Amino acid sequence: MLYKIRTKSEITRLQNVFPKCVTEELERVTYTLDTCYNRFGHDGGYALVAESIADLAEVKAHHIDYTTEPAEIVKQINGFMSVLYLPATEYSVSLIFPESLTKEVIQ
Repeated sequence: MLYKIRTKSEITRLQNVFPKCVTEELERVTYTLDTCYNRFGHDGGYALVAESIADLAEVKAHHIDYTTEPAEIVKQINGFMSVLYLPATEYSVSLIFPESLTKEVIQ
């Protein structure tokens, strides 16, 4: 299942789904979004948490083409990867996925 997170308050529903390292990364990402954008009524982006190759296909088709968009930051976090994309000025998409799917994303 592909999860889309825009605000820190949305992380609560994932705390029993993903390990703490993933929810902590989501807290870091949404802190920036909430602080810099959401509280002013602006859309600064979102985080996506993918669990499978099918989820990555959905990301590529509907959110960001990670095969052509350059990654700004790539981070390994305890069996998961976190990749930040900035496809437009001050708009971000953070993609978090199991490290086992790295070959699908980072080419």
